[in-house]
Amino acid sequence: LVIADYSQIELRAAAVIAKDEVMLAAYQSGEDIHARTAASILGKPIKKVTKQDRQLAKAVNFGLLYGQTPKGLVRYAKSVFEVDLTYDEAVSLHEKFFATYQGLKKWHKEARSMAGGDATEVRTLFGRRKLLPPHNEETFWSRFSAGFLNMVVQGTCADGLKQAMVQLADKLPDEAQMVGTVHDELIVECPVEMANEVCQLTEEVMREAMAGVLKSEVPVEVEAKVCECWKEK
Repeated sequence: LVIADYSQIELRAAAVIAKDEVMLAAYQSGEDIHARTAASILGKPIKKVTKQDRQLAKAVNFGLLYGQTPKGLVRYAKSVFEVDLTYDEAVSLHEKFFATYQGLKKWHKEARSMAGGDATEVRTLFGRRKLLPPHNEETFWSRFSAGFLNMVVQGTCADGLKQAMVQLADKLPDEAQMVGTVHDELIVECPVEMANEVCQLTEEVMREAMAGVLKSEVPVEVEAKVCECWKEK
């Protein structure tokens, strides 16, 4: 099995969609975005960020990206990343995160405004659309978070992966075939003697396809490896 997945692709896509200058600069310079966030929200030099600091930053990055409230962040950080936060700490992290990423802050503000308006659809960067439920008090959060934030980012990433699948299908040797996808991951089965060749091809096609969707505004990284079984990944 050749197993390849995109690295931090949702955050890269969000940086492009929100036109966040700090995130774009971090990715363009090869900086670790989780370390950058940790340094910003904890007020320490990036070189002194610890593994625990980075774990906290991952919870903040992935949680707040889609509009999570401080209360939601407390639950999310604990359940997904095993990071304990008080409500007051979450409020502080929320403020520092959006003070750092002003592009994301502006994007969220615009999304809230549109979610509260009469918009009937949202579209990915690729142009694929999602119809929205009519606006009322009960549907606002769905329109804002699931529609204007989540769908635009994750939908764009899905578009990139689908483009990669279409392009890879035409380039794989006859003995190799795609057998599955898992979120931002692609799995190809092939004879062992051509595994390294297929691994390199898969990585290249995935990178180029996603870069095309994101207009190459951020570098796209793909982590690919050859495995005997999916568990090894």
